[in-house]
Amino acid sequence: PHARPSEFGGMVRELLGRPASKTEVRNCTLSVISLFGFYQFSNMARRALLGHKQRPPKRLEDMVAHTTRFALAGIAATRQRLNEERGPKNEAVAAALS
Repeated sequence: PHARPSEFGGMVRELLGRPASKTEVRNCTLSVISLFGFYQFSNMARRALLGHKQRPPKRLEDMVAHTTRFALAGIAATRQRLNEERGPKNEAVAAALS
């Protein structure tokens, strides 16, 4: 099943925590979509990197798992940066609102 763009943005917003701006949510959402989109739209680069066009199921599973971990790490780093920018007072408020 596929998430609608608004649902996906909502998931990213939830992972980022409060208060994530619309711009931060949009940038993270587009970054995640771009990570996965690369594999769909870059046949030439994929062939150069992987040496073939089709991926066996195991390789596809590995690629999806890696890309998911990479995307979540980027979101986590952004959340950490936002928390650091908020300062201690705002972290307590954000935690209470979560």
